[in-house]
Amino acid sequence: MARGLVVRIFDELFALGAIQKGSIVVDPFGGIGTTGITAAPLGLRFIVCELESRFVELARQNFEKH
Repeated sequence: MARGLVVRIFDELFALGAIQKGSIVVDPFGGIGTTGITAAPLGLRFIVCELESRFVELARQNFEKH
């Protein structure tokens, strides 16, 4: 998912009271980890799942980078 879209989704969920700091966010199609990377600085915990090994490796690299 594009980072800008993830930010908009989190902003809306915070505004609705659907999530708050400490909430757990699950992304069952984690890709390269954008959801988790965006969630962490907002105080959200996250679970990211991905089956494609190439995307898992890219996600690991992105988590280390960010």
